[in-house]
Amino acid sequence: MKKLNASDPEIMDKAVEIMRRGAVTVYPTDTVYGLGTVATIENNINVKKIFKIKRRPLEKPLSVLMTLEMVSRYIEASDDIITKLKEKWPVSITFIAFLKESGLKNFSPYLNPSRNNTLAFRVPTHNLLLSIIERIDFPIIGTSANTSGHEPSVDFSEVFRNLSKSEVDLWIDQGILPKRSPSTIIDITCPNNPKLVREGDYKFDDFRS
Repeated sequence: MKKLNASDPEIMDKAVEIMRRGAVTVYPTDTVYGLGTVATIENNINVKKIFKIKRRPLEKPLSVLMTLEMVSRYIEASDDIITKLKEKWPVSITFIAFLKESGLKNFSPYLNPSRNNTLAFRVPTHNLLLSIIERIDFPIIGTSANTSGHEPSVDFSEVFRNLSKSEVDLWIDQGILPKRSPSTIIDITCPNNPKLVREGDYKFDDFRS
Protein backbone atom coordinates (compact mmCIF):
# COMPACT_ATOMS: atom_id res chain seq x y z
CA MET A 1 0.00 0.00 0.00
CA LYS A 2 1.28 3.46 -0.95
CA LYS A 3 -0.11 6.77 0.29
CA LEU A 4 0.66 10.02 -1.55
CA ASN A 5 -0.29 13.62 -0.88
CA ALA A 6 -1.74 15.54 -3.82
CA SER A 7 0.48 18.52 -2.91
CA ASP A 8 3.68 16.47 -3.36
CA PRO A 9 5.65 18.17 -6.17
CA GLU A 10 6.43 14.71 -7.59
CA ILE A 11 2.87 13.41 -7.29
CA MET A 12 2.40 13.18 -11.06
CA ASP A 13 5.43 10.98 -11.75
CA LYS A 14 4.83 8.82 -8.69
CA ALA A 15 1.13 8.25 -9.35
CA VAL A 16 1.57 7.57 -13.08
CA GLU A 17 4.33 5.03 -12.44
CA ILE A 18 2.20 3.07 -9.97
CA MET A 19 -1.13 3.34 -11.81
CA ARG A 20 0.38 2.28 -15.15
CA ARG A 21 1.06 -1.09 -13.55
CA GLY A 22 -2.66 -1.55 -12.94
CA ALA A 23 -2.75 -0.45 -9.30
CA VAL A 24 -6.14 -0.11 -7.62
CA THR A 25 -6.23 3.54 -6.60
CA VAL A 26 -8.26 5.97 -4.51
CA TYR A 27 -7.98 9.43 -6.04
CA PRO A 28 -9.59 12.89 -5.80
CA THR A 29 -11.97 14.05 -8.54
CA ASP A 30 -13.97 17.20 -9.26
CA THR A 31 -16.94 15.66 -7.40
CA VAL A 32 -16.02 13.02 -4.76
CA TYR A 33 -13.16 10.61 -4.09
CA GLY A 34 -12.99 7.95 -6.77
CA LEU A 35 -11.85 4.35 -6.86
CA GLY A 36 -10.35 2.91 -10.00
CA THR A 37 -7.68 1.21 -12.00
CA VAL A 38 -6.57 1.16 -15.64
CA ALA A 39 -9.58 -0.13 -17.57
CA THR A 40 -7.75 -2.46 -19.98
CA ILE A 41 -8.62 -6.05 -20.74
CA GLU A 42 -5.09 -6.99 -19.59
CA ASN A 43 -5.94 -5.57 -16.16
CA ASN A 44 -9.09 -7.70 -15.73
CA ILE A 45 -8.00 -9.05 -12.33
CA ASN A 46 -7.81 -5.58 -10.78
CA VAL A 47 -10.92 -4.36 -12.60
CA LYS A 48 -12.80 -7.24 -11.00
CA LYS A 49 -11.25 -6.33 -7.65
CA ILE A 50 -13.12 -2.99 -7.76
CA PHE A 51 -16.40 -4.90 -7.44
CA LYS A 52 -15.07 -6.80 -4.44
CA ILE A 53 -13.89 -3.65 -2.66
CA LYS A 54 -17.21 -1.87 -3.23
CA ARG A 55 -19.27 -5.01 -2.57
CA ARG A 56 -20.90 -4.24 -5.88
CA PRO A 57 -22.81 -6.83 -7.94
CA LEU A 58 -20.75 -7.98 -10.94
CA GLU A 59 -23.67 -7.36 -13.28
CA LYS A 60 -23.73 -3.63 -12.45
CA PRO A 61 -21.70 -1.62 -15.04
CA LEU A 62 -18.74 0.62 -14.16
CA SER A 63 -17.98 3.99 -15.77
CA VAL A 64 -14.59 5.28 -16.92
CA LEU A 65 -12.74 8.59 -16.89
CA MET A 66 -10.88 9.73 -20.01
CA THR A 67 -9.43 12.76 -21.74
CA LEU A 68 -11.21 14.67 -24.50
CA GLU A 69 -8.83 13.18 -27.07
CA MET A 70 -9.73 9.65 -25.96
CA VAL A 71 -13.43 10.24 -26.61
CA SER A 72 -13.00 10.20 -30.39
CA ARG A 73 -10.54 7.30 -30.07
CA TYR A 74 -12.86 4.90 -28.25
CA ILE A 75 -16.44 6.22 -28.34
CA GLU A 76 -18.97 5.94 -31.16
CA ALA A 77 -20.26 9.51 -31.12
CA SER A 78 -21.24 11.85 -33.90
CA ASP A 79 -19.05 14.82 -34.81
CA ASP A 80 -21.82 17.05 -33.47
CA ILE A 81 -21.74 15.37 -30.07
CA ILE A 82 -17.95 15.53 -29.81
CA THR A 83 -17.93 19.18 -30.96
CA LYS A 84 -20.59 20.01 -28.40
CA LEU A 85 -18.67 18.24 -25.64
CA LYS A 86 -15.53 20.21 -26.49
CA GLU A 87 -17.53 23.44 -26.51
CA LYS A 88 -19.24 22.74 -23.17
CA TRP A 89 -16.25 21.27 -21.30
CA PRO A 90 -15.16 21.72 -18.52
CA VAL A 91 -18.50 20.59 -17.14
CA SER A 92 -19.41 17.56 -15.07
CA ILE A 93 -21.27 15.28 -17.51
CA THR A 94 -21.23 11.49 -17.73
CA PHE A 95 -22.27 10.12 -21.11
CA ILE A 96 -23.60 6.68 -22.01
CA ALA A 97 -22.55 5.81 -25.57
CA PHE A 98 -21.62 2.93 -27.86
CA LEU A 99 -18.00 1.84 -28.07
CA LYS A 100 -15.97 1.81 -31.25
CA GLU A 101 -14.22 -1.43 -32.25
CA SER A 102 -11.03 -0.07 -30.65
CA GLY A 103 -12.90 0.23 -27.35
CA LEU A 104 -14.42 -3.24 -27.58
CA LYS A 105 -10.96 -4.74 -28.16
CA ASN A 106 -9.13 -2.85 -25.43
CA PHE A 107 -11.54 -2.27 -22.55
CA SER A 108 -12.12 -4.86 -19.83
CA PRO A 109 -15.40 -6.75 -20.42
CA TYR A 110 -16.18 -6.33 -16.71
CA LEU A 111 -17.00 -2.67 -17.36
CA ASN A 112 -20.34 -3.67 -18.84
CA PRO A 113 -21.27 -7.31 -18.22
CA SER A 114 -24.51 -6.89 -20.23
CA ARG A 115 -22.34 -6.96 -23.38
CA ASN A 116 -24.55 -4.41 -25.12
CA ASN A 117 -21.43 -2.52 -26.30
CA THR A 118 -22.22 0.65 -24.37
CA LEU A 119 -20.05 2.45 -21.83
CA ALA A 120 -20.55 5.30 -19.36
CA PHE A 121 -17.68 7.78 -19.54
CA ARG A 122 -16.73 11.22 -18.27
CA VAL A 123 -13.98 13.75 -18.90
CA PRO A 124 -13.07 14.94 -15.38
CA THR A 125 -12.40 18.60 -14.68
CA HIS A 126 -9.87 17.84 -11.92
CA ASN A 127 -6.52 18.98 -13.35
CA LEU A 128 -4.27 16.52 -11.49
CA LEU A 129 -6.49 13.54 -12.29
CA LEU A 130 -6.87 14.54 -15.93
CA SER A 131 -3.10 14.91 -16.32
CA ILE A 132 -2.52 11.48 -14.76
CA ILE A 133 -4.97 9.86 -17.20
CA GLU A 134 -3.31 11.68 -20.10
CA ARG A 135 0.12 10.39 -19.04
CA ILE A 136 -1.16 6.83 -18.55
CA ASP A 137 -2.67 7.14 -22.05
CA PHE A 138 -5.70 4.99 -21.29
CA PRO A 139 -9.01 5.55 -19.45
CA ILE A 140 -9.36 4.51 -15.82
CA ILE A 141 -12.39 3.23 -13.93
CA GLY A 142 -14.30 6.12 -12.39
CA THR A 143 -16.55 4.83 -9.62
CA SER A 144 -16.98 6.47 -6.22
CA ALA A 145 -14.73 5.30 -3.37
CA ASN A 146 -17.40 3.79 -1.12
CA THR A 147 -19.04 0.46 -0.51
CA SER A 148 -22.46 -0.18 -2.05
CA GLY A 149 -25.27 1.32 0.01
CA HIS A 150 -23.05 4.04 1.52
CA GLU A 151 -22.76 7.64 0.39
CA PRO A 152 -19.72 8.82 -1.63
CA SER A 153 -17.37 11.06 0.32
CA VAL A 154 -15.35 14.25 -0.20
CA ASP A 155 -13.29 13.54 2.95
CA PHE A 156 -10.12 11.51 2.41
CA SER A 157 -9.87 10.45 6.08
CA GLU A 158 -13.38 8.99 5.88
CA VAL A 159 -12.60 7.08 2.69
CA PHE A 160 -9.30 5.81 4.12
CA ARG A 161 -11.08 4.64 7.26
CA ASN A 162 -13.87 2.81 5.43
CA LEU A 163 -12.15 0.99 2.56
CA SER A 164 -9.93 -2.08 2.73
CA LYS A 165 -6.25 -1.17 3.17
CA SER A 166 -5.16 -4.56 1.86
CA GLU A 167 -7.13 -4.25 -1.41
CA VAL A 168 -6.22 -0.67 -2.41
CA ASP A 169 -2.65 -0.25 -3.71
CA LEU A 170 -2.44 3.55 -3.94
CA TRP A 171 -4.16 6.33 -1.99
CA ILE A 172 -3.96 9.96 -3.19
CA ASP A 173 -4.86 12.35 -0.37
CA GLN A 174 -6.22 15.81 -1.17
CA GLY A 175 -7.90 16.31 2.19
CA ILE A 176 -11.49 17.51 2.00
CA LEU A 177 -12.71 18.26 -1.51
CA PRO A 178 -15.15 21.06 -2.36
CA LYS A 179 -18.72 19.74 -2.11
CA ARG A 180 -20.41 19.38 -5.48
CA SER A 181 -23.37 17.49 -6.90
CA PRO A 182 -22.77 14.24 -8.80
CA SER A 183 -22.28 14.54 -12.55
CA THR A 184 -25.24 14.87 -14.89
CA ILE A 185 -25.74 11.61 -16.84
CA ILE A 186 -26.85 11.82 -20.48
CA ASP A 187 -27.54 8.84 -22.75
CA ILE A 188 -26.31 9.59 -26.30
CA THR A 189 -26.71 6.08 -27.76
CA CYS A 190 -29.32 7.70 -30.01
CA PRO A 191 -27.38 10.83 -31.11
CA ASN A 192 -30.42 12.69 -32.42
CA ASN A 193 -32.35 12.12 -29.21
CA PRO A 194 -30.11 12.44 -26.13
CA LYS A 195 -31.86 11.39 -22.92
CA LEU A 196 -31.38 12.63 -19.38
CA VAL A 197 -30.61 9.83 -16.90
CA ARG A 198 -29.64 11.98 -13.90
CA GLU A 199 -29.31 15.75 -13.51
CA GLY A 200 -26.54 17.22 -11.38
CA ASP A 201 -25.16 20.78 -11.34
CA TYR A 202 -25.03 20.84 -15.13
CA LYS A 203 -28.47 21.36 -16.68
CA PHE A 204 -29.65 19.06 -19.45
CA ASP A 205 -31.27 21.97 -21.28
CA ASP A 206 -27.84 23.62 -21.55
CA PHE A 207 -26.53 20.57 -23.39
CA ARG A 208 -29.45 20.51 -25.82
CA SER A 209 -29.16 24.23 -26.58
